[in-house]
Amino acid sequence: MEAVVSTQSTWVPFQVQIHYTKMDGSRMVRIITQQQDATSDRAQVERSVDVRMMGRHFAQKSAGLAQRGDYEASRAVNFSSARYMDRVATTGTQQRAWRGYMRSQESWDGALQDEMRTESRDAPALQFGSAADRSRARKSNRSKRDKLSAKMYKMKKGKY
Repeated sequence: MEAVVSTQSTWVPFQVQIHYTKMDGSRMVRIITQQQDATSDRAQVERSVDVRMMGRHFAQKSAGLAQRGDYEASRAVNFSSARYMDRVATTGTQQRAWRGYMRSQESWDGALQDEMRTESRDAPALQFGSAADRSRARKSNRSKRDKLSAKMYKMKKGKY
């Protein structure tokens, strides 16, 4: 009789090493080893999603793309993340976090749309330039518009 061995683990091990220097100059290493439960059941994973944490991740990703001048990709992240979080926000806590994220994203997306409208009105030739040209021009123009820069900074800090 042959033993059947499952190649699918129910947990994943991980380790983090933190190197630091104490006030007295001694160099230290702290090692943290843990294991995290794992599953291939998508429904189980989605029920336990930390929507607030996911919102911070998506906000930072969107702001980073906008900071590089890729407003279109930034808006695409907003759209896809909203759909994903709408699907997984099933508990009351998740739904409250999702609503807060959506209020912030509507404001952020509106600011991106305003910037794109201003850009198409003030510099229509940019629409036909390369992505690198658009990115450089957007960075330069954004320095003159504090409102968008302030929103972007807040989003990058994950404070939607």
